[in-house]
Amino acid sequence: MSKNLDTLFGKYVPGTLDHIKKHCKFLVPVTPISQVISICKSLQTLLKGDIKNLEYLFVYALIWAVGGSLAEKDSIDYRKEFSTWWKGAWKTAVKFPNKGTIFDYFVDQTSDTSKFTEWSKKLENKDFDPLTETMGNVTVNTIETIATSEFIKSYLMVKHPSLLIGNSGCGKTQLAKGILKEIVQAKPENFAY
Repeated sequence: MSKNLDTLFGKYVPGTLDHIKKHCKFLVPVTPISQVISICKSLQTLLKGDIKNLEYLFVYALIWAVGGSLAEKDSIDYRKEFSTWWKGAWKTAVKFPNKGTIFDYFVDQTSDTSKFTEWSKKLENKDFDPLTETMGNVTVNTIETIATSEFIKSYLMVKHPSLLIGNSGCGKTQLAKGILKEIVQAKPENFAY
């Protein structure tokens, strides 16, 4: 597997980092080495169990580790621009569906093959009882929060720090509280929150 990973790093990472450096702006500067470390940490959590398609998992880790922190800046949606570039630059490799951006999908390995599935398939209705809960303690999932939560939780499991950035009131604190609540419910013996 290490030889295959080395090949995938050589195939995708230099060109992607070069494109990011020349054509994208971050809200907070991100160094290439931290992006590569994030790719490795993502792979550390993804490469467990039955691996049906290494290249799909690698690409998924790469686009989120490198492009996941892109946002709109100076009236340009750099995440969308990166997605458009990716679909054009790597159209003969791993194929994303035409609908939406590359960030709208996760790698689904529940069937015999790996495929990209929309994050919206993971959305669930949430029951809320105003008599027993306050709205401030409820995290309402959206496609964006589900995707972001998946990566933050995977980074937490390998002790890799994450930084949530965004405008005031965009939901950073609520997202962090929701993730912590979910982890505590899953492993109450390990955490006190």
